[in-house]
Amino acid sequence: MKVMHSGTTLSESNGYKVIDCRACGFKHVNPIPTREDLEKIYPQEYYATENPDWIEKTVHEIDYWNLVYDDRYDVLERFVPREYRRILDIGSFLGLFLKRGKERGWADLGIEPSVQGVRFAAEHGVLAWKGFFEDFPNERLGCFGAVNLSLTLEHVIDPGAILRKTYEILCEGGTVCIEVPNDFSPLQDAVRKTLNKPVYWPAPPHHVNYFDFESLSGLLEGCGFSVVYKTATFPMEFFLLMGEDYLGNDPLGRDCHRRRMDLELNLNKGGLTEFRREFYQFLASKNIGREVVLFAQKPHSAGKAR
Repeated sequence: MKVMHSGTTLSESNGYKVIDCRACGFKHVNPIPTREDLEKIYPQEYYATENPDWIEKTVHEIDYWNLVYDDRYDVLERFVPREYRRILDIGSFLGLFLKRGKERGWADLGIEPSVQGVRFAAEHGVLAWKGFFEDFPNERLGCFGAVNLSLTLEHVIDPGAILRKTYEILCEGGTVCIEVPNDFSPLQDAVRKTLNKPVYWPAPPHHVNYFDFESLSGLLEGCGFSVVYKTATFPMEFFLLMGEDYLGNDPLGRDCHRRRMDLELNLNKGGLTEFRREFYQFLASKNIGREVVLFAQKPHSAGKAR
């Protein structure tokens, strides 16, 4: 049955409206881009022309990203027994998250639509299949103890379908880790009110869906999962509220990102790892953070997702 997408229009940019969709329970662009639209963006162009410096930048920042990855694996290892530690990374980019997992004893597989990402992963000992997750039969994928979806669900046409398929390939008790931008958030609203800014965060057609803690939790629960852990990432809006207006100023934005990385790395070096983690859990409890990070589990003795 065809879904009728309707709801309050929250913003308009690049010829797309962002609506608070009553049918879906989360915000998304309207009209929703087609599969053909996305295929033009991601397999070749995304890292080659639209974001040519992302690969070099990410590799240069690997100490910071390994800190982030270790946080994620530490949570996953609380819920996934050692004998089930096979992980699928959907939208695996360069495979660096999987490489860190291999160093911790996880078996790995990535799925990535960009040629550049798959090639880089292979050159660094990580297996990634080129394509879109929804195109691979479950029988070919097999069963996983964990699935990672980092900054992926905001890009897809039907996030509910992705989560239902994820549910199907997870072992009983398997855990999914999801990171998405926290958009239309209280801090973004504060920036708009205090600095007289427009709605600056929508990015269609690259970002199709716009989640917060509540709407992503609701989508996961509707697909049969139970949310077991919530955390957040550093609220970049803090810089805006401190007078560092990086919007439209890429050099300043990169400097703010560097300062955020330095803060987290130095907290870790200073023996405050647990404080840092508890701080982000606290922010998540208040719906604050630049990204939403949720871990959700497929129940034991579970049937099919709804």
